[in-house]
Amino acid sequence: MNETRTRDPDLGKVVLYQLSYHRNSLLLKNIFFSQKRLQRYGVLYT
Repeated sequence: MNETRTRDPDLGKVVLYQLSYHRNSLLLKNIFFSQKRLQRYGVLYT
């Protein structure tokens, strides 16, 4: 028996959800700060 695996089959789903949430929040931050930088240099107008 391979004891390195977890016995909880839903644990992987929780980890994937947390990773996707973290990745999406980083993406939104990058988009927001990129727009702010472009506005500062006059490339993007609001």
